[in-house]
Amino acid sequence: MESLVKTVLDSMSISKPQKNFIALLLTALVVVQGKANFRNMSRYSVMSEKRFSRWYRYTFNFYEFNTRLIFGELNKSHQCIAAIDASFMRKSGKHTEGLGMFYSGASKKAERGLEVSLISIIDLQSHTAYGLNAWQTLDQQGKTRVELYAEQVVSVAPDLLNRGMRWSNRCNQSS
Repeated sequence: MESLVKTVLDSMSISKPQKNFIALLLTALVVVQGKANFRNMSRYSVMSEKRFSRWYRYTFNFYEFNTRLIFGELNKSHQCIAAIDASFMRKSGKHTEGLGMFYSGASKKAERGLEVSLISIIDLQSHTAYGLNAWQTLDQQGKTRVELYAEQVVSVAPDLLNRGMRWSNRCNQSS
């Protein structure tokens, strides 16, 4: 896994220190037990809490990373589709950004919490989905949630269409 991550990071135009941090971060996230906070991640890696804190202030293009990783490893002869799904996470508190009322499929009603929508690439031959692009649903003035999901789809659609992707718009497709 490490060599694959390093190959993808080397193909991106980011600084060497950031490449090193992201490689170590991904390794730490694989082995960390419990919550992935700075203190706990520092226990499972060679990096300090302060280093995590510093590097988390910088942006990293995970969409580009995921795109290069997924399409570099996918079997070119396999048929793939793209799909989008929203996931709900319960959250208490009053000051968390994005906190709102979202539909929870588990309880089949709207609940207070957070939501993230994920665009995935689904390999139909290996029956495997790969997370490509995740966005937290943040209510914006004058926009419906469907419009927010559509913005996410529109942002990645050109890349996917250039790769021959097609979109799945039904949950249960019968053959």
